[in-house]
Amino acid sequence: MPRTRSKITAAVWGALDEYLIFGHDGGELTQWDVKDGEEMVAKYEDHKGKINDLQLSNDKTMLITSSKDTYSKVGPILKFNFKF
Repeated sequence: MPRTRSKITAAVWGALDEYLIFGHDGGELTQWDVKDGEEMVAKYEDHKGKINDLQLSNDKTMLITSSKDTYSKVGPILKFNFKF
């Protein structure tokens, strides 16, 4: 994976272990294609503080994030424009 400007603070595997979703200390979420390790597939900025944790639902259709900004956010994975 390429270096990013913000530190990775949380991570979760996507469906079929083809993607990794990272939470960063700047509050953004990024998705990387594991096959080539170089392509950022999507970036989503929704929190104003460090991402503390990421979790996917059992069927990998919903994502919940928690942040140091004191908010937790839940939504369908498609809301984040992530590809699965």
